[in-house]
Amino acid sequence: PLTITPAYTPTSCFHLLFGKYYLTRSKTERRYIRRSLTVHLLFKKNNHHRTIFTMASLQPIKLYSHNTGPNGWKVAIILEELAIPYETIFLEMDDGENGVKGASFLKINPNGRIPAIVDPNNNNFAVWESAAILQYLAEKYDKKRELYPESIEERAIVNQWVAYQISGLGPSQGQFFWFSRYHSEKLPSAIERYKNESLRLYKVLEQQLAKNEWIAGPKYSIADIAFYPWVKILPYVGIDTTELPNVLKWIEKMATKETVKKAYSVQKPAQ
Repeated sequence: PLTITPAYTPTSCFHLLFGKYYLTRSKTERRYIRRSLTVHLLFKKNNHHRTIFTMASLQPIKLYSHNTGPNGWKVAIILEELAIPYETIFLEMDDGENGVKGASFLKINPNGRIPAIVDPNNNNFAVWESAAILQYLAEKYDKKRELYPESIEERAIVNQWVAYQISGLGPSQGQFFWFSRYHSEKLPSAIERYKNESLRLYKVLEQQLAKNEWIAGPKYSIADIAFYPWVKILPYVGIDTTELPNVLKWIEKMATKETVKKAYSVQKPAQ
């Protein structure tokens, strides 16, 4: 580890470290430093040394996902946002050895659905359900509270939009997609029902984005991460987007984020 022990202020320590050590490095080297280097800044106060900043090396988190299913990509995005190393294990939607219903994966998620994670930095702690994973990772690793606010009120606003996605928009859009593309027989009433409900839910999102830069307000959060993998496929699902200009604008803004690009860089084209 790198240790600096000036008898100055914390600000002086940060200026020394980031001005002469971190900022002079290349982008690749900076990423290595963030992920792999333990940095201890010490300063004297009342004749004692105090650690004021630590970045510890992390082992890669295992992410169990699916190549085309939207929910796993939520987790990939937040892992990129937090610069946490991870390994993606793509599963099949069956009960084979590499399937979500396979015996090995059922030990991690008894419900047999993706996504799930196993965190080796926390005694191989396993979490499943996308919202629970987003909240766990934000709680544990987002020390600056850039994705998950500190106050109860702000966090409640974020949580309510995450809940809106996982209990409302996601299921309705998923059912519409299923009945219109994959169901063994055409059921016009089911197709119409889920199409109309999906559009209604998107109009609520449209109203929110008409007055806010991000889904939960002025700040980017895990709410945006929760919605994006579902909303990004909106133009291809078959829902009329003429009344959703702000939703489309938000999709474009999300797509330009480097963390989002990196998360999707390993996705293979759908067969």
